[in-house]
Amino acid sequence: MPRPQLPSVTAGPAFGAGLRRGSSVSPWRSAAIFAGGYLVVCLPYIWFSGRLAAALAPDVGSLETIERFKGQIFVLLSGLLLFAVSYFYLRRIRDQEEAILDRERSLARAEHVAMAGVLAASTCHDTNNMLMAVRGNLELLADEPGLGTEARELADRALTNCDRAAAALKRLMDLSRGSLPGRAERHALAPLIQEILALGSRHEAVRPHLLGSDVPPDLVATINAQLLTGALLNLLLNAGEAMAEPGEIRVVAKALAGAVAVEVHDAGPGVPAGLEQQILTPFFTTKPRGTGLGLLSVRACALEHGGMLEVGPSPLLGGALFRLVLPQRPPGPAD
Repeated sequence: MPRPQLPSVTAGPAFGAGLRRGSSVSPWRSAAIFAGGYLVVCLPYIWFSGRLAAALAPDVGSLETIERFKGQIFVLLSGLLLFAVSYFYLRRIRDQEEAILDRERSLARAEHVAMAGVLAASTCHDTNNMLMAVRGNLELLADEPGLGTEARELADRALTNCDRAAAALKRLMDLSRGSLPGRAERHALAPLIQEILALGSRHEAVRPHLLGSDVPPDLVATINAQLLTGALLNLLLNAGEAMAEPGEIRVVAKALAGAVAVEVHDAGPGVPAGLEQQILTPFFTTKPRGTGLGLLSVRACALEHGGMLEVGPSPLLGGALFRLVLPQRPPGPAD
């Protein structure tokens, strides 16, 4: 079965061609500023203190004593300055790492809750489809002209129970959807996607690869940011694990007619032919220790936005392409 051919992608203006990991402050610039400041303070101090020592010392012995004392003060003050600067930067790094860990824990908790809702909704949906098939067969049976009175009553009773079961499944689906985090709001996609890339770049499966994005800087969309963040992180991890050698992963976003498309391209082997739809079903996985729920959550993100998830070959990088098509609607809770 051939792969479904998706339309070629016309990327928007480049935004963040390569992801620079780490702090927004350049380490080289910070080091240069510190070294320059150190020289600006120390050189005048050495010159002025040397002139002052020469003026105050009545003889060579006194000059040596003053210079020794001056050197000790210089070492002490330099050590205190280095301690203060090192403490400031190390404290800042620790605070940033703690903030990142807190965010990752929050995302993990939200994803677990959302996954339970996704799995319940998916199971209810599939069960309801099978129930409707059973109901259709019962209706045909009930319409048989030669059916006896008792058999017809049993068929009618079974139809009534089918309707009750369908109503119970609908209530469970509504309840499971209520467990999904966040709400649909207006967001600028460029900074949001850059933040997601920075978060995903810290994962061991993604770290060896080059991350990039093509997102128009003025592209704004009504989305559930929490669901989209979880979906893109799942796609980034899948792409990273699919590539045996270091390669490129690129996120592309663009406006469509009444919708926004968010795409993840990779340079891996691509999705095996014939598995494009099967990989979106619950518990199906090609990984030795996979759960088969990652792509299900991506598909749930698309469905909660009233959109769809498309799978195919990447025209940009030659690997796999996963495209989220998210229709645009006024801000408010996801349907």
